[in-house]
This record gives sequence, structure tokens and C-alpha cells, in this order.
Amino acid sequence: CDYGGGEKEKNELGAIQKRWKTLHKNNPDKERRQGRCPLTPEEVGLMLRALGYGSDVHIYVASGEVYGGEETLRPLKALFPNFYSKDTIATKEELGPFLLFSSRMAALDFIVCDESDV
Repeated sequence: CDYGGGEKEKNELGAIQKRWKTLHKNNPDKERRQGRCPLTPEEVGLMLRALGYGSDVHIYVASGEVYGGEETLRPLKALFPNFYSKDTIATKEELGPFLLFSSRMAALDFIVCDESDV
């Protein structure tokens, strides 16, 4: 999936996707029109607002690095300033025993999401 970011985005996403050996080649425009692409952070924010969530809601992002980094996250953070991730709610020392194990990091995300209201 790509999001209209031009040739630069297509090249960057293509390089990322090459790491996934089982990923098959699709038409990104068709996939996006059919709702098969993840929402952008801004789209997530707009959807949550449309569902009635106010700016006082606490958002926890359960993921690794978000494509586009802070620039991509800026619209979501503007809508929902109470924005958190593992890195913002735990110290490096607290995360230390989990950092080398992706399944343990995913388990931390699961626990936080399971205890969340949204």
C-alpha cells in the first residue's frame, strides 16, 4: 500500500517490503480503494473523532516505528495530545529485559491495549 507520497514514498516502501519474503505484489491503488491498506495516523484520528472521541482521550500506539515518523504522526497528535507508546510510558531500564525479544515487546503492547478503553 502507498498513500500518494509520490515516487519517494514508493521507493521507500518498496525497500521496506522487500524484507517480507512472502509478500506478493499487488496494485496499491486497488488495494487501498478496497479498504485493504492500514489507515494513516491522520485517518485514524479522523475516524476516532467521527466516532465521538474527544481530545481528552488517551491514545496508545502499539507498534514499532511508524512510516514517516513524527511528521506522519503530527496530525494524530494534534487531534489527540494524550499520545503514548512503550517508549513514552516506560523507561529504557524498564524496557531493557524485553528489547531483544519481539514477542515480549508485542506482549507489552497487548497488555496495554487489553487494559485500555479504546
